[in-house]
Amino acid sequence: MIADQYPHFSALHIGTASVSLAFLGALVGSLSRPYGGRLADRFGGAKITIGAFAVMALVVVTVVAVLPSASFWVFLALFLVLFAASGIGNGSTYRMIPTVFAWRGGTADAHRSAGDIGSQRKAAAALGIISAIGAYGGFVIPQALGLSKTATGSYQAGLLCFVGAYVIMAAITYGVYLRSGRRSGLVI
Repeated sequence: MIADQYPHFSALHIGTASVSLAFLGALVGSLSRPYGGRLADRFGGAKITIGAFAVMALVVVTVVAVLPSASFWVFLALFLVLFAASGIGNGSTYRMIPTVFAWRGGTADAHRSAGDIGSQRKAAAALGIISAIGAYGGFVIPQALGLSKTATGSYQAGLLCFVGAYVIMAAITYGVYLRSGRRSGLVI
């Protein structure tokens, strides 16, 4: 999107070297991920995950509203916030998964007790599968945005589909982990 919307800013020129700015999103997402785990420990993984979805939806709606007229720096700032929220949500979700499997194994908290080996193995396997699917997102998201641009002439439709996905995923997280009557062992 940077190269398409802001071609003069697609690379940062440092001396005679040219550095693509595309790495900033991955960098910010990676650096914010541990904070998602820490926030999940303090406030609850489900709450932080839902909050991350809410921030991502709000930022994408803002991007859709300002994209045609936004300066490059506004665009970049919004996407860096989006990647930070994504990293925080990623960290909080990965913090929740072992606890979910510990519950099923009869342990209150997978992070503070040994738990049973079967639950730990299942959690590790689930984390591996989830990581593989998550890595596929790095391919799917640009493809969806490209399809949106090709089909409609803009990125708005693709971005609004992401907003819908964030709302659905937040609703699922709420329904499974925060709805009354659920166990509160997720540090909810």
